[in-house]
Amino acid sequence: MKVLTHRFLAQITIEAHSAFAINSGKVGLLNDNMVAKDGNGLPYLPGTSIAGVLRHAIDKELENELFGTSGIGNSRGRESKDGFGSRLVISPGLLVGKDGRVIEGLQTIDFEDPFYSLFRALPLRDHVKINSKGTAEKGAKYDEELVFKGTRFVFEIELKGVKEDQNSWEKLLGILETPDFRLGSGTRKGYGEFKIIHERSFQRIFDLTETSDLSAYLTKTVSLNFPIPNGEKLNIEKVQGLIGWKKYELQLRAKDFFLFGAGFGDGDVDHITKREKIISWVNHCPKISDEEYILIPATSIKGALAHRLRFNFSKEIEDYIESPKDFYHPQAKIDEEHLLSELKSLANLENLCVNTTDEVFMEIENKIREFDPFKTKPWICFENQLKDEAAIILKTGDQSEESNLAIKTLFGFANNHSQEEQKSSGKGNVIIQDVYLTYKKENDKVFNHVKIDRFTGGAIDGALFQEKAFYGKDQPIDLNIFVKKEALEDPKIKKAWEDTLEDLIQGGIPLGGMTTKGHGFFTGTKKEN
Repeated sequence: MKVLTHRFLAQITIEAHSAFAINSGKVGLLNDNMVAKDGNGLPYLPGTSIAGVLRHAIDKELENELFGTSGIGNSRGRESKDGFGSRLVISPGLLVGKDGRVIEGLQTIDFEDPFYSLFRALPLRDHVKINSKGTAEKGAKYDEELVFKGTRFVFEIELKGVKEDQNSWEKLLGILETPDFRLGSGTRKGYGEFKIIHERSFQRIFDLTETSDLSAYLTKTVSLNFPIPNGEKLNIEKVQGLIGWKKYELQLRAKDFFLFGAGFGDGDVDHITKREKIISWVNHCPKISDEEYILIPATSIKGALAHRLRFNFSKEIEDYIESPKDFYHPQAKIDEEHLLSELKSLANLENLCVNTTDEVFMEIENKIREFDPFKTKPWICFENQLKDEAAIILKTGDQSEESNLAIKTLFGFANNHSQEEQKSSGKGNVIIQDVYLTYKKENDKVFNHVKIDRFTGGAIDGALFQEKAFYGKDQPIDLNIFVKKEALEDPKIKKAWEDTLEDLIQGGIPLGGMTTKGHGFFTGTKKEN
């Protein structure tokens, strides 16, 4: 067993560049998911969450080396001789308070303070799954709590090793600069983006065979409010962040009005735009935005792009409605013989002859006319079988792999019906960022709507409503989209994806709500890196 003579230590300050959620697993009174909070009632980053993301992202050959392994052939009740524990120690990420200092230990937090009061009423995002009919799917409406964009945290990461581990250490820290480094849930929905604050992040390598390093390491405080003694500023090569990813930089401009709804109204109208506050930093102290920012959620953009991608990909593979790739052949069959026997049983046809009176024929004709095949047992059985098949299709999906290949490859998919199927689920390969725009009250425009009774010409009771849309023609919208290069290796998928982006910048994909009323049309430009 080799002696671990070195300690690689980094103290890192990170700032949320988007809202994020590390869920606690608890349900609140006003929302379905609550974020994890420390003993002071403030959001924090659990060390396990940071460790999990790093472990998932690092090279497989380094995973066991740094994070430990249970050993080959280890099984329940038997000890493994080649297993060993993790050499990494990762602290929780603690919140940086209003004075720029990390809030450590149990403290008395003044939640009446304007800064800390923010964390008593965190932003909420609501979600809904839309079915093929364009309506909300039952049980698929929920909302969740998020932590503000701009919130800062500090954590430490330490690797116990030898001098030769420096390369592994740099690789580990390099993950923090990659565009797909995200913490928490909903990372493909625009959540969880963090950036390192380099001027507040330090590292040092302690050689414990040197007396001075050993003394410095042993006397180092565990407090995150003191930088590592004689530490160097963290300087990670950013260029490696784009390896494996293709970046699309879009600059959009609204043609006129758009409305990304908040799901509720204010005292004046029934629908308003979604707005959130963010935290900015001046001299390393937090400053709360005086005004809320208009939020364009990544989920709104993602949903529209996915829908158009399906259309464009269908063109590429010639999946048309008259010759669908996913044509479904029902398994249910109607028992025709049973149905005919029920019809024949209505009248005794064997006794008919040339002398049969017209009254008998009329009686038979009436019975046949009144015969309703949709009320017979064979038809009811057939109908029930079709309903069962339809329920299974709605639950599991029956579209062919080819038709949904682009959607699954770029946006991921989930099989939630069994543990075995869950293993075949895939994460999305597209990362879209939330966009925050400066809100100007003078750009608000109230639109009135009313449903007119076609007979009386008057307003229908309860059908008068207003929405407040935002006029954003003069405000550029910078949108960055990252796509894994390996997801675009299929030329048909790549063509469909780039056609989709072209449709967006040409004004062919409306975004947000009330698009059928003319809101949400954008045009723009696109750059690729």
